[in-house]
Formats: sequence, structure tokens, C-alpha cells
Amino acid sequence: AQNAKDEIDASDLPDDVKEDLKDKIDEIIGGAKDEVNGELTKEELDRVIEDTKNEIEDAVQNAEKDDAKSELDEIAQNAKEEIDASDLPDDVKEDLKDKIDEIIGGAKDEVNGELTKEELDQVIEDAKNEIEDAVQNAGKDDAKSELDEVAQNAKDEIDASDLPDDVKEDLKDKIDEIIGGAKDEVNGELTKEELDQVIEDTKNEIEDAVQNAEKDDAKTELDEIAQNAKDEVDASDLPDDVKEDLKDKIDEIIGGAKDEVDGSIDFDDVDQSVEDARQEIEDMILNAEKDEAKSDLDEIVQNAKDEIDSSELSDEGKTELKGKLDEILTSKKEEIGIAMTPEEIEEVLNSARDEIAALTGNLTEVQPDAIPLWPWLIAAGVISAALSAIFAWRHVKSVRAKGRTIGAKSIVTIAVATILIFVVVIGITFLIFAMI
Repeated sequence: AQNAKDEIDASDLPDDVKEDLKDKIDEIIGGAKDEVNGELTKEELDRVIEDTKNEIEDAVQNAEKDDAKSELDEIAQNAKEEIDASDLPDDVKEDLKDKIDEIIGGAKDEVNGELTKEELDQVIEDAKNEIEDAVQNAGKDDAKSELDEVAQNAKDEIDASDLPDDVKEDLKDKIDEIIGGAKDEVNGELTKEELDQVIEDTKNEIEDAVQNAEKDDAKTELDEIAQNAKDEVDASDLPDDVKEDLKDKIDEIIGGAKDEVDGSIDFDDVDQSVEDARQEIEDMILNAEKDEAKSDLDEIVQNAKDEIDSSELSDEGKTELKGKLDEILTSKKEEIGIAMTPEEIEEVLNSARDEIAALTGNLTEVQPDAIPLWPWLIAAGVISAALSAIFAWRHVKSVRAKGRTIGAKSIVTIAVATILIFVVVIGITFLIFAMI
């Protein structure tokens, strides 16, 4: 009995189990002593002792088995609670808990066999390891599924983007490479925290790869915008020095935009940087064309004023015309200022040229102090009529003085004379008017 109790005290059985077992031993020894007190032969006494040893061994072994089963139940419960607290999908959790029940059931079957304490401990350790492996494998499988989902989402985002097709394919190949490496890491001996870190690192690596591809594409687009703008500048009729200044400014804008792209953290920011650069370049070129158009307009107006100054208009007439030119200049500059395209600017310039040409097309016709022709013509008509009347009166008087009557010949003579007088007077009138 004492040896058995010492062995129990030295074991790792729970204290309450130890006490119950020692009480059981006392009970067995008490019964055996009662038998010994009877009329027994030496063989019977030996048999009582042997039976007692066996009963004590069975009691100890059963207690160890019960304790092993309790420990298995505790292992199972702890594992299930860990699973419930995890972020595994619900269906995976349920499958895993069923797997645990299966492992524990098999371990208990082993415990029920004839096992030593060391063998019982081994069964418990094996069950624990098997459960840990099952949980870990489930975690790995879930991590791989999550990696596949991360990859697919990234590929869907790439397909939906406006990246060039060759860039999309290269990027998706890069994602497959990243995911393959991550799965290799997952297959290693990793804790749940390490698995989570692999997934997080993979997400970040994919995001960086996608973002870098977007940035590279944005820079390529900026280079294309710059080249197109420079080609447009070269093809324009802007002065060479203005063209060079514009192209330097374009390089400066593109450089700043690329710096913004490098510092951007999402695709919207990258797009905005490209769009801002495009708009800034378009505005700059348009403003340069507006400035050049205004200079052209100043030159056109100045040439028109020089033409007016060299004309024979009176000072008052010149001032009036140049005032109208200034009005046209101010109005057309305002129209140029609100023009949105080079075509609209050109339309304004053409309109200004037409208006100025119409204003200065015949400078002599707009002299404010020019003598009108019609009074001269009236005066010529009056003089012609008077001279004709005098001629007719004198001719009639002459005919009558001779004692003749006024006949057809006299009438023809008077008519011809009237016509001749009118033609001569009108001719003289036009000559005098032209000299004035």
C-alpha cells in the first residue's frame, strides 16, 4: 500500500485524484487484511496478496486512464475555443471541430487499452500534436485561400484599369509570382501570427507592384503628353523664342507632375496628377497663343492707324477712325481672352481683320468735310436752264424781227442749243468739282 501511495504522490495526477486513489487503496488493503485474518493456508495468503496488488494496480491504471481522458477532453475543448476565436470561415471551423472529435475519439480508444503511464502520456501528446497539426493545416489552407482571393481581386482591379494590355499581363504574372512565394512560406512551420503576417506582407507587396505599375504608366503618359504638346508648339506660328520658352515650361510641368506621381499613394491621386499636368500644359499653350494673337491684333491696328495717318483725311476724320479702331481692338482682345481653342482665337483675328478692312477700305468716302456733288449738279441744271431760256428768247426775238414765224426749224435749233448748253455746263461742273 505504501509503495503504491508513494508512486501516486510522485505521479502528475491531479491532487483530488491522488487522494481518491489513496482512499481506494486503503479500502482494498482493508478488505485484504480482513481476508488474511481468516483461516487461510500459505497459498491462500499469497493469493490474497497477489490479488490485492493486482486490484491496486488496476485502480491506479484506471485512475490514470480517466485522468488521460479528462486531459484529452480539455485539450479538445481548448482547441475548439481557439478555433471559435479565430477568423477562420465558419464552415472550416465546423469541419475542424469534427476532426478534433475524431482525433480525441481515437485517442480514447487507445487509452482504454492496456497501456503503461508512459504510453498514456504518449497517446495524449500524439493527440495534442495531431490536433495542432490539423488546426495549423486548416490555418494554412485558409491562408492559401485568402492569398488566392487577394490575387484574384488584384487581377480584377488590373483588368478594370486603363493600363496598357502588356502592362496588365506583366503585372498579373508578377502577382502569380508573389502569391507562389507566399504559399511556399505558408507551407513552412508558421504560427497563426506568422501566417497572418505572410498574408499582410503579400497584400502590401501586390499593392506596391500594382501602384508602381500605375506610376510607371502615368509617367509614360506624361512623357506622351509632353511630346504631343511640344509637337503642337513646333507646328504653331508662334515666334521661335516663345516656342523654346514654352517647351522649357512643359519640361518643368512634367517634372513636377512626375514628382507628384512618385509621392501618390492611390490610383486616383496618380490620375489627378496626370490630368492636372495635361490641363496646365493646355492652358499654358492656349495663353501663349492668346498673347501672340493680341500682339498680332496690336500690329494690325497700328498698321491701319499708320495708313489713316498717311491718308488725305482731315484731322477730325483721322481721329474718328482711329477711335473706332481702338474700340475694335478692345472688343476683340476681350473675345480672345475668353476663347477656349486655337480655332476660336483665329476666328476672332479674322473677324477683326474684316472689320478693320471694312473701316479703312475707302478712306476718301468717309471725309467729314468733303463737299457733296449734288448741290453742284442742281446749280449746273439751273444755269443750263437759264442759258437755254436766254438763247431761246433771243432766237425767237431774232426770227420775229425778220418777219418770220416760229417754225419747226426754230424749235429744233432751240432744242439742240439747250442740249449743248446742258452738256457744256455739266462738264464744266464736274471738272471744277474734281479740281476741288
